[in-house]
Amino acid sequence: MNLSETVQALCSQAITSLEELCRIPSVSFPDYDPAEVNRSAEAVASLLRETGFPEVKIVRNAMSAGKHGAPAVLAAWGHNPAKPTVLLYAHHDVQPEMRSALWMSPPFVPTIRNGRLFARGAADDKAGILVHAISCAALQRVAPESMPNIRVIIEGEEEVGSPGLAELLNTHKEFLQCDVAIVADLGNFRTGEPALTASLRGMIALEVEVTALERSLHSGIWSGPIPDPVQGLCKIIAGLSDANGRPTVPGLLEAVIPPDATTLESYQSLGITEEAFRAESGLKPSVKLWSKPQDIPIAQWRLPSITVTTIEAGNRKRAGNVLLNSAYARVSVRLVPGMQHETVVQQVSKAMQALCPWGLEISITHDEGANAWVTETSHPAFQKMLAALHVGYGKAPRIIGCGASIPGAPIFSQVFGEIPVLLTGLEDALANAHGENESLDLGDFQKAILAQAEFLRTL
Repeated sequence: MNLSETVQALCSQAITSLEELCRIPSVSFPDYDPAEVNRSAEAVASLLRETGFPEVKIVRNAMSAGKHGAPAVLAAWGHNPAKPTVLLYAHHDVQPEMRSALWMSPPFVPTIRNGRLFARGAADDKAGILVHAISCAALQRVAPESMPNIRVIIEGEEEVGSPGLAELLNTHKEFLQCDVAIVADLGNFRTGEPALTASLRGMIALEVEVTALERSLHSGIWSGPIPDPVQGLCKIIAGLSDANGRPTVPGLLEAVIPPDATTLESYQSLGITEEAFRAESGLKPSVKLWSKPQDIPIAQWRLPSITVTTIEAGNRKRAGNVLLNSAYARVSVRLVPGMQHETVVQQVSKAMQALCPWGLEISITHDEGANAWVTETSHPAFQKMLAALHVGYGKAPRIIGCGASIPGAPIFSQVFGEIPVLLTGLEDALANAHGENESLDLGDFQKAILAQAEFLRTL
């Protein structure tokens, strides 16, 4: 059998293995059972051994206070110094299930409907694990002489920001040393239309709380002369952007590096329409788009954005006639190439303090943050992956950006030198990763396996 036929023959078992992984609720968030993440790591290690990897081990990064981080799975196949070494990355932890009542089938009971596998983690990112495993198995069967050296890292805490990834890579640098890395944690432009991602936005998250009173008070008796901290918080948040959502934080846009002409041309070739964008995002008909259709790729991938991810003031189901003493919000800022997350924290914090009205006490804290990332599309490895995607999907791939953040992309280059990092994946407009009813197109699943096997064959 040739490579395509071999992938097809292996695909049924690959789907079964993916379903088995998706049954494990490996949520890495602090309030969830860490035993499930451990169980997931054991299942991934077993899968890689069954696939044929001769070296497989589970490791943890050292954390503070004598504790250990989530388990990662490392694997190796081949030690020929005359061949290139490819590092394959994915993650086995998943997002929380969100609102269980909105799932059409239970989030951790894999269910196939209309050619898609529905389960938490199906697209993000347990499919990436199987793409790595089965592409290697297929190539080993068909053309073992073409197999490069393979190194694998399947992380267990990507969904909480990969806090220990840099330490993990540095600790096991000798084992994982590579010439090129494939990060299978992103997606295609549309179902059936392959893409290679050339840029990522970074992110910081700030927590802001404003306080007016030592305790909440009866609103009928006390409201009027006393400022409402909830309205004060709303004024702060509203002041961070203009009427069209463009950030107004002083200095925030000055460091932005615009995309080059080649990238702009690729964006324009995507042919995004307002109708398609509205349908894919589920935007309500009455809601105004902040960008013209031709500017959507720039707005999503190469301009910063500000989003309120949590706002807390009282309780929706237990709202009383109360003048609340304080209000809280978590504000996320997406960064683009040219911006530094430490600088952005200072800029946004200063803007919030300046916008805080009426002498309210304000407290601001922030996460560690991650910078944006952009790669060189002319690198030979990038071009080989474009050609392999064309073979796998039967369509010319797109070069796109992504508005999300993947901490591993810049970290790989920092640890292993300026190696090419290729961002692939299986999310599409219907995948709904991080939301309810996450799903994976099974046709694209097989195509992605073939594409990666073809890349490894030609490397």
